[in-house]
Amino acid sequence: AFLDDRDPAQLSADEVRWGPTVPGDAARPPFRITKPKTEGKTPGFFVTDGRGVRYLFKLDPVEDPELLSGAEVVTSKLLYALGYHVPSYEIVQARPEEFQVEGDGTVLHTSLDGRLRDGTIRVAASRILDGEVLGPASFKRFRDCAEIRALKVAYAWLNNIDTKDHNSLLVWNGTETVGYLIDFGTALGADAGAAGPKHPCAGWL
Repeated sequence: AFLDDRDPAQLSADEVRWGPTVPGDAARPPFRITKPKTEGKTPGFFVTDGRGVRYLFKLDPVEDPELLSGAEVVTSKLLYALGYHVPSYEIVQARPEEFQVEGDGTVLHTSLDGRLRDGTIRVAASRILDGEVLGPASFKRFRDCAEIRALKVAYAWLNNIDTKDHNSLLVWNGTETVGYLIDFGTALGADAGAAGPKHPCAGWL
């Protein structure tokens, strides 16, 4: 199931703001970079934080700071408020000295190049899901389900023009298979594929 039984009308402002994130449970330094992100067009890297929790850190375009990270986090919160399963997405501001690199430090130096502002780098930190990842869902297979038909409306509202199977994950949590929506860097006014804002024909949201 992609939907939980949350009633959006009953959510407080704080519950919408935090979504699936436990308040106060954001990623904490030091951040040990374990490998670069190799799929998709948004640069980033996988890290393990100071508590041993794994995250994917995704970077903003050099010329458009805050654009993609803002779209990722805001969209995830709104989808959560609508009842959909999403990973925890939060903004992290980190200093270069808070990173540790396994092996070649090229990935870090490349990531920092042009992105440091006031001594920190901003990332969208998505927490790696617990459980056995089964792979992406087939939206075509589930297209007649009410939650997928409703998702078309939700993604139109959020101007997410990159809706495809690989932006979902089916995860076995030991009891059931849960469908998660992921990767929102092409929602609202952002376009991860263009590494910047959307073209006007794709909408100004």
